[in-house]
Amino acid sequence: MRRILFLAGAAVMAAVSLYAIWKPKIVFDGFPAERSGHPLNDFQRLLRHGPIYPALAIWLLWSFAPGVGYAASVLPAEYIKGIRCPMG
Repeated sequence: MRRILFLAGAAVMAAVSLYAIWKPKIVFDGFPAERSGHPLNDFQRLLRHGPIYPALAIWLLWSFAPGVGYAASVLPAEYIKGIRCPMG
């Protein structure tokens, strides 16, 4: 069963990749040409882009949210099962 799900996911990814390589005009038409330059210039342009900062703040708060991650998901289960915790 796992193999079938893996192959189905691989088929979907292959289809999306082939569609992107094909570049149909109905999807990709109307976009401005990318600026070619040094990656450092692109990074500076990203830093000057104002709307990135609320998204970064949300991501930062989400990263340190209580109840998320290893300590919240694994440690209570180990405590209930009586398994010795590697962190304490």
